[in-house]
Amino acid sequence: MLANMGAQRMLPALAFLLVPLALVAGCGSSGDDTASDDSASSSTPSMTGSPSETPSSSPSASTSPAPAGWSACGTLWKDGATLPKRYPGCSEDGAAVPAHRIGCSSGQVIVVYGDHYFAVPGGLIRHTERVLWNSAVYESAIATCRG
Repeated sequence: MLANMGAQRMLPALAFLLVPLALVAGCGSSGDDTASDDSASSSTPSMTGSPSETPSSSPSASTSPAPAGWSACGTLWKDGATLPKRYPGCSEDGAAVPAHRIGCSSGQVIVVYGDHYFAVPGGLIRHTERVLWNSAVYESAIATCRG
C-alpha cells in the first residue's frame, strides 16, 4: 500500500516534467537539411509573426570545396529568380557556402545569403536595399515565419 501511495505522488511530478519535454520536442526542424517543402512554392512565407533573426554578416564559405553541381552564388542569388526547392548551398570561388536556414513555426524555412538576400525554397529570391537585419521586408517575413 505504501508503494502504491508513492507511485500516486510521483505521477503528477512525472507528468509535470514530461509535458514541457513533449512540447519542446515538437518544435524545431524536421531534420531535412535539403530545405524542401512542397508548401514552400510561394514567394511569401505563410506563417505568423515574432522576433527576428540576424543572419551572418557575410556568406560563410567553408574551407571545403563545393560539391559538383552546386551553382555559383553570384549566379543563383539574383533578385526575382527562384530559389530551388532543394537548396543545399552554393559555390563561391570554388568553396562551399552551405545554406543558412531559419526555421519557421510551420516547419517551412527561410534561406538567407549574405547581407541582402532571402527566399523560401521554391519561391522568389528577394534582395533588400538595406542589410537584412535593418530591412522592414525581411523583418516582416521573419515575424510572419516565427509566428
